[in-house]
Amino acid sequence: MRRHLFAAPTLALALWLGAATPAVAGDVQGTVTLPDRPVKKPRPGNRYPGKAPEGDDKRGPAIVFIEGVTAGAPFAPPKEHAQMSQSGRQFAPLALAILVGTTVDFPNADDEYHNVFSRSKAKEMELGRYGKGESRSETFDKPGLVRLRCEVHGSMHAVIFVAENPYFAVTDEAGKFTIKNLPPGKYRIYAFHEDYEPKPRGADPTHAVGKEIEVGSDGTVTADFDLKA
Repeated sequence: MRRHLFAAPTLALALWLGAATPAVAGDVQGTVTLPDRPVKKPRPGNRYPGKAPEGDDKRGPAIVFIEGVTAGAPFAPPKEHAQMSQSGRQFAPLALAILVGTTVDFPNADDEYHNVFSRSKAKEMELGRYGKGESRSETFDKPGLVRLRCEVHGSMHAVIFVAENPYFAVTDEAGKFTIKNLPPGKYRIYAFHEDYEPKPRGADPTHAVGKEIEVGSDGTVTADFDLKA
């Protein structure tokens, strides 16, 4: 008799999961080869002397995203906040990808003040100076690339890519990525890295390298990018 008490909820859960997951979907995977490091430009002096900046030699991963996905739209942003902290005079992570409408927290773990700001078209912001143990938040309500800096420490830099759909990924240490459960169709996939200089220079940096892909109802499509080329 107890088994019947749980039959209806179990069936309802199965039906909900079936509705939440596309009936047919494919995956995209690949590797992004990063460009050579650019020649370092002189950094402005730090306002807190006696301590070398720690962000100069850090290099973030690439961001891969797909355009043209309409199945499932509009896409609701997550209720949970994303996070980009400030520690050791650098941002962590150095590259973050989020869905449009997502709120990002910027906690400060350093024993000195930071002031996160951006003058990007996708997001102009300035969080103001705040100290260790404090945090500020910002909601990113416009798609595009946001370049972050710190007003106090010239060596600090990071990027946030605000995507129009949830089909994006950040590469791992080996440059690999996987984007799962993509509805079948033809799309354009892009790879972006902060060190890549688009040609021509006036091109949209979020479209640095792109290619066409076709995703089937199952299986995996491979899309590799060589940003050195």
